[in-house]
Order: sequence, then C-alpha cells, then structure tokens
Amino acid sequence: GKIPVVLIVPGSGPTDSNGNNPMGISSNSYLLLAKELAKNNIASLRYDKRNIGQTLAPSKEKEMRFEDNSDDAIALIKLLRTDPRFSKIIVLGHSEGSLAGMLASEEQPVSGFISVDGAGSRADEILTEQMKTQPPYIANGFKTILDSLKKGKYTDMVDPALYPVARLSIQPYIMSWMANDP
Repeated sequence: GKIPVVLIVPGSGPTDSNGNNPMGISSNSYLLLAKELAKNNIASLRYDKRNIGQTLAPSKEKEMRFEDNSDDAIALIKLLRTDPRFSKIIVLGHSEGSLAGMLASEEQPVSGFISVDGAGSRADEILTEQMKTQPPYIANGFKTILDSLKKGKYTDMVDPALYPVARLSIQPYIMSWMANDP
C-alpha cells in the first residue's frame, strides 16, 4: 500500500542532505531522522541545498535568493505528488528551511507541515538579535547594512570584519530573506 513521505527542507547555511555543513556541523541529523522515519514505515526525501554536495546546477552566490529554497521545495513536492507510492506529503522544515518549507506548503497542497527550530521573526530581526553578542562596532556596522537592505540598497564597501555575514555577494540573499515574514 501507499505510505506517507516527509520532505526534509534543509536549514541555514551550506547544508547537505544529511544535515551537515562544512562550517563545522557534522551531526548527520537528517540522515538519522530519515532512518527513524523508515523504521516507522514513513518515507523521506532529503536533498542538498544549492551549491552543496551533489547539486547539479550550481549558482553563483550573488545570484542566490531566499526564494530559491522554497522553489526547490515546491519542485520536490510536485515530484512527490506524481509518485504513486505515497499516500500523503508532509513538509518538515528545519531552521531557515522552516520558512522555505512554510512558503512551499502555501504554494502546493500538502497534508502537513512541521517546523523544527523555525524562526517566528523576520530575518533582519533574527540577525540583529544575533549581532548583540558581537562587539559594538561590528553590531552597528551590520545594522547599517541591514538598514540599507531594508531600503532596497546594497552596501558596496563592507568592513572586512563583516565580510563573513554581509559581503556584497550575499546581500541579495539577505534582502530577499528579509522580505518573508513567518
């Protein structure tokens, strides 16, 4: 008979289908979740985020937008819907993937949505809160860049201390992420 399937939408950063990323996370959390689901006769679909692992169509960082995450989830929901093995589709979004999964679930009918550690605030609010632990010159510099992004303007000259989180090539992604309110 048919069984349910859970689409696991990956979380923040360069995350692969197992829930790992090269920035120091190697927990295999999505792999372990998939194995537990399988023990309970529930299928799962895990995938690498764009530009990570086995993705076939890498994009340049400056071309990436938050909506790419939900577009990928939408495409996979459509694919799962055509598969006769599955009785229902449940979307599980983790961290940043929670918002992407939420947007995809609004776009495509699914049987359920699960948010795992998903944010309840816009990206600019989350990032501002995270910056509170940084030295004031970094937090204030980042706030200036966020304020520009809210106005639809990029900041070309980025302090080297802010480069990991606010370089010009990632600003379009941050701007598009801020446009979505969970």
